[in-house]
Amino acid sequence: MSDPLRSQGLKASLLNRDELYEIHLATLDVLERIGVGIYEDRALKLMDEAGAIARVRDRGSMGDWVKAGRKDICELARERAKKILASHIVEPLEKDVRKEMWEIVKKAETELKD
Repeated sequence: MSDPLRSQGLKASLLNRDELYEIHLATLDVLERIGVGIYEDRALKLMDEAGAIARVRDRGSMGDWVKAGRKDICELARERAKKILASHIVEPLEKDVRKEMWEIVKKAETELKD
């Protein structure tokens, strides 16, 4: 889609590149300090449907949460990952799949020797 202002040879510029970059950096500082909070059920549903499932979240502000002595979101995510890794059971591959994988490995080893 073309910009109607640009197609007419006009350009409206409120901020220069350096000013935009400073705003960008300030925004990153704010996000780092307070985190990202999504509180609307509709937004959460859209994210879930897009595959961005937030399984570890808190509806309060991160600062209040940490001051209250609770674990921060990174600690909760780390604990969740450890639990998943400890309890996840990998299903064995079917015999024909294992055989085909070993054939690929053997072929690669042969090619690398040459």
